[in-house]
Amino acid sequence: MTYHELNLIFVGAALVFFIVAMLSIGMMMRRSARSRRLSAAARGTTSTQEAAPANVRAPGRTRSALLVKYVITFLVVAALTAIFDNVIIGLGIVAYHADALSGVYLGLIPIEDFAYSLAVVLVAPTLWGLLGHARARHREDTSQ
Repeated sequence: MTYHELNLIFVGAALVFFIVAMLSIGMMMRRSARSRRLSAAARGTTSTQEAAPANVRAPGRTRSALLVKYVITFLVVAALTAIFDNVIIGLGIVAYHADALSGVYLGLIPIEDFAYSLAVVLVAPTLWGLLGHARARHREDTSQ
């Protein structure tokens, strides 16, 4: 098995997790907004300003801001990967079987190593967001 094939499996699993988690977060956000609207209606409030918190942004801005955050995070993680992988490969701590690589390198690093950076960027902040939304939803449910 080549590193590209291994990376396809690894990054594919991360991408599936990312998509499922984002869909779950979207559903939680919609449920939370609906709950706020129903709560405002029960209080007799008809103003949408009172039904929604002041810090809620327009969906288009939120998506683009989220994309920028993911891209910046990837660039930072990829830069750290480039630095530290060059060091550990240069010191001989890690070695790769040349037949399993594409032959494209950035310094001493095979380009395949950056797939792990991509997977981390897809999974770590998404998991953090998913758990944060789940925790917020739990607080909303227990406060009612």
